[in-house]
Amino acid sequence: MKTINSAILSSIFGIGAFFLLALAFYIVVFHVFPQPFFAELPMMLTDKIHEINDIEHLRKVALQLDVGARTYLKVTNELFDAAAICIIWFFIAMSMLCLGNLGYWLRLLREQRGDPIPLW
Repeated sequence: MKTINSAILSSIFGIGAFFLLALAFYIVVFHVFPQPFFAELPMMLTDKIHEINDIEHLRKVALQLDVGARTYLKVTNELFDAAAICIIWFFIAMSMLCLGNLGYWLRLLREQRGDPIPLW
């Protein structure tokens, strides 16, 4: 009986802990850190490159580098957001697993006491 009670308490603690972890991670990643996490390059570099008219080849290369860096930062930000969302869903899944574990232990406790088990 004591083991079941401690299992029930640990399940309740797990539900609360994982749910709070998911909530805290969401708040920290999406509301505390700046969005997007990796800031884009300033547009001043692009403007300065556009002003160079006498060296056309250098201008094209510099523009390609600028566009490549912006694309890289955009993809990195998208991957960072996707990873954060996956971690949040992991915490929620662990919370649901603890909830199922709690239901199992409560059912086992009712069986041991001889109480009728509802089939909702």
